[in-house]
Amino acid sequence: MTEQPPTYRHFHPIVADAYTAVHKWLEVTVKDAHGYKDLQYEDIKKNLKKTDWIDIASQYYAFFHTHYFKAAHTLESIIGTEQIITWLRHRQKVCVLDVGCGAGAGSAAFLETVIKLKGDLTNEVNILFIGIDPSLRAIGLYMKMMENLKSSCSDLVNIEFKYIDKGFPDATAKIERFLKSELSSSELPCFSNVLVMQLNVIYPFSQTYRTHQEDYDELKSLGIDIDGGSTEDNLGLGTSEALAYKHLIETVPIDVMHLVTVGTKNMEYQVKLGTNSQVTLAERIKEMIRTLHQIVGNRHTIYKISSDNHIVYFENPENCYWRDRDRKRYHKRYHTDFYADFQTISSADRAEDKDWNEVISLDNLNLAWARARHNLLSESLYDETEVRLFEKNLYQNISKLQEQLCAYASDVISSLVDQTISYKFPKNVEKTRPRGLSRIE
Repeated sequence: MTEQPPTYRHFHPIVADAYTAVHKWLEVTVKDAHGYKDLQYEDIKKNLKKTDWIDIASQYYAFFHTHYFKAAHTLESIIGTEQIITWLRHRQKVCVLDVGCGAGAGSAAFLETVIKLKGDLTNEVNILFIGIDPSLRAIGLYMKMMENLKSSCSDLVNIEFKYIDKGFPDATAKIERFLKSELSSSELPCFSNVLVMQLNVIYPFSQTYRTHQEDYDELKSLGIDIDGGSTEDNLGLGTSEALAYKHLIETVPIDVMHLVTVGTKNMEYQVKLGTNSQVTLAERIKEMIRTLHQIVGNRHTIYKISSDNHIVYFENPENCYWRDRDRKRYHKRYHTDFYADFQTISSADRAEDKDWNEVISLDNLNLAWARARHNLLSESLYDETEVRLFEKNLYQNISKLQEQLCAYASDVISSLVDQTISYKFPKNVEKTRPRGLSRIE
């Protein structure tokens, strides 16, 4: 059997236009970024920690598309389009936390995935993006990218975007405020789904943890033992981040948090910088996930969906470093391997809500249908065709209703509004009583 050639990903036209528009903005408006396309790749890699305009712009030039295609591959091939469709149905608002957002590669990849799935959805789609990055200049790129995307896809998807110019978990309080405000305005009890995308955040997380450990070690050398090694406050790499996610799940609140972590080879050097460590990037991610399970998993349920190496094939877009024909390393097509982890955290608060779980259980919904059917058949007039159509795919229809309830969907409420066709039924020779022919939708 012959091996099938790989499928090469490429920018959606909306994303390609937004990507080019940001380059034009950098070249024309941001004077301190002038010359960013003249830097050599080796110099760009060495300056990944720098946040001057020329460095931020050159990173966008060299790396944005690669991060984007890794995120797109993760969303479509690891999380899966069927899963994402369930988040988007029933007019619920999906929230995407883009941690270490940079110019918004993760947000843009999610938006493209949604646009491609729009044909499978009959409802309007609403997305709230929150970009989180300690670099104000990176946030500047994120805002320009999202402004361009929003104006270009307004007829397809309703998007809002906010930003927080802090690192994670320092941004936790502001994230909580944003999400609670959104719940209040939407009149929802909680978020049914929140997607957290962690693209290339291992270096700053590792650096913060190492600095924290060095402070602990300094105090221990002075005879002050405050080592929290056996406590929840210091369980290893990712401790602060795991505590922050746990806090958000419990206080916003959030029913299900989906956590995607993507590692990039370019950052492996940065993770090891200043240390003698030979620990690989994949092992660092695994260490973070173990910490997550220890801290968050001691109360909430965590499902490990995928944790593995992947490869993505893509066409380098126009205006990126690798499509510059003056470069010796000109490549129209490329591929790269990366490590990706996907975990789903289900809130214990929802699991412990016995009344709500009883309402949404399949047994209860089947019982509710049996009672509704009995009441319908006892009416003087009823639509036998609709009853039979509903029962023909009974399991799928009951499961759909359960999905709607879990999403706190507004279309469940609207279906409870008076949907009857009124008519008058004889009460006696002289009087009639109003009756209604019910509809099943």
